[in-house]
Amino acid sequence: MYFWNTARALGALAIISILLSAVAFLLWRNGPISFSSADEAYFEGERYFSALTPEAYDIEKAEFFFKQALAMNPKLPLVRHQLARIAFLKGDFNNALWLINRELELGPEPIASTYYVRALILGFMGRYEEAAEDYAIFTKLEPKSWAGANDYSWILLKLSRFSEAAKAAEQGLKTWPDSPWLLNSHATALYEMGEIEKARKVGIAALKAAANVSENQWLLSYPGNDPAVAAEGILALQDSILSNVHTILVAANKAGL
Repeated sequence: MYFWNTARALGALAIISILLSAVAFLLWRNGPISFSSADEAYFEGERYFSALTPEAYDIEKAEFFFKQALAMNPKLPLVRHQLARIAFLKGDFNNALWLINRELELGPEPIASTYYVRALILGFMGRYEEAAEDYAIFTKLEPKSWAGANDYSWILLKLSRFSEAAKAAEQGLKTWPDSPWLLNSHATALYEMGEIEKARKVGIAALKAAANVSENQWLLSYPGNDPAVAAEGILALQDSILSNVHTILVAANKAGL
């Protein structure tokens, strides 16, 4: 009898737990979540959209709260910027581009990173000339950004503007001399320019730098990405550099260097 009563009690608790979970989900998804301002909803969205807080990272929740903020204040700065980043991460480039364009239309002086986000989206859409224009704007506004310099170099490589790509990477290396991303881009540009010996030295430096990249460093480099893929991202970086260095070393061997 004791076992039977205990089982019934546990069963009832399980049902209550399920019901509470369902209610919590419905409250989160459909309301009534009350915010005193659009800013409050926006900051709630940001709480779920940082790779530096992996325990809270959830782009579905972030998107939900950003949309709440947008509904409360359609002119709120940066909310379309964040929604564009989420759409980009989901691979919805057309929507991401539409959102970031609306963000740029909001005010006469949009923040530099909005140009960066649009350039990133355009680059993944294969619209390299347009992406290069936005990266040029961003790097002028943020000349010490390693990510801007690196991605600008990447786009210039796609456009076969190798000398400009090398210069873009060199500019970033002035501030970030040990960045494996910048070193890899620089080595690739030098290789394409036919400067094989320089490319070999820079490529090996990139390989050494990549071996020391920590998960925290990777997360700082990709703040909107899922923290769960940090280890995978580091391996992808290292594999990319290793492949590039192999190509360079083969060319160096053929040239007798």
